[in-house]
Amino acid sequence: MYAMVGTSKLNFENPDDGAQMANGILSNLSGAPGFVTGSFARSADGNHGRSMIVFDTEEQAKAAAENARANIPADGPVEIVSIEVYEVVAHA
Repeated sequence: MYAMVGTSKLNFENPDDGAQMANGILSNLSGAPGFVTGSFARSADGNHGRSMIVFDTEEQAKAAAENARANIPADGPVEIVSIEVYEVVAHA
């Protein structure tokens, strides 16, 4: 398995809007080829986010990373700081 790991800056006036957006993204990703599981987390101040979305193959994780880079609007409330793909070496 391989994980797409993201770091972002968040700028939501209402934190619930960020959670709603994350749930929508996960809902869409759950139908992607090879999707296994995914999680989004935000810092206590609500200004930073982390994500880890797991796929069956490296190619699927890389495709999802490219899709995320291409589809997150530059002027939106989420700024991608980094997206990387890692091999998952342990999973429970």
